[in-house]
Amino acid sequence: MNIMAQGTQLQGQDSGTDRRRETPVSHARRSLLLMALIVASSLAWADLNQANAKAEDAEVNTQRKQAALDLRREWRFDQDMKGRPPTGFSMKTVGNGQTGMWRVEAKPHAISIPNLLVQTASCEGEGCFQLLLADGVRYDYVDLTFRLRSQSGNSAGIAGAVFGVRDPNNFYAVLVDLSTDTLSVLRVLDGKETILGSAAVTRKPSDWHHMRVQRNTIISKEIIEAFFDHKLTVSVQDQTFGRGQIGLVTRGTVPMAFDNVHAIRIYSQHPLSGPAAY
Repeated sequence: MNIMAQGTQLQGQDSGTDRRRETPVSHARRSLLLMALIVASSLAWADLNQANAKAEDAEVNTQRKQAALDLRREWRFDQDMKGRPPTGFSMKTVGNGQTGMWRVEAKPHAISIPNLLVQTASCEGEGCFQLLLADGVRYDYVDLTFRLRSQSGNSAGIAGAVFGVRDPNNFYAVLVDLSTDTLSVLRVLDGKETILGSAAVTRKPSDWHHMRVQRNTIISKEIIEAFFDHKLTVSVQDQTFGRGQIGLVTRGTVPMAFDNVHAIRIYSQHPLSGPAAY
């Protein structure tokens, strides 16, 4: 009886094992499921990599655009709203003068049609300046070019550019006086105006004039050069101000117009290290 019972028990165990053994169909289903999971994981990983690549490309493009903006800026005022100050600028009146009236206007004689920029508020007396500063644009060494024009004939008006602007009481300015045909480089330090250099200019027979200002460095020298109608007029050395805002400036009573303002950061002569200690 014991032998028979043992036989019966073994037979039962074999039957259970047979029931648990996978059939070919079950094995195929399991393989397909595993393969589907692998494919799904691969696709998810590929989508993640693609998303990361797009994010990296977007960041690189943003950095490139910012680098381009840091290197070069251009303002033609043709997309700005007429009758209002240009977008991206702040107006400052220094000294005893009327509040600045910087406005974009549509004029057929604009350098880049249809718009130009006009400043009409008076600013008389020593120490008075009407400033228009580019927001968020700060250069140490800059090549700044623009066109200017008197709105009351070609024989009057004072206008130019400012750079190295720390605040409204500390900056460099290059001004041309069309009534005296004189170009001057000024330093305004704590509100006190000093002429660093001046010279006579020869105007070309045109209502529009070309001005260019460069602030550069060679070895340990800080050089400011001012050009009028494509001719170098004044060159001076001064190290009072470094990195600062840039912008346009007028003074006196004659309305002045501007167009096609370009600013480029100068890197070529930037010192890579400090001077030797001996």
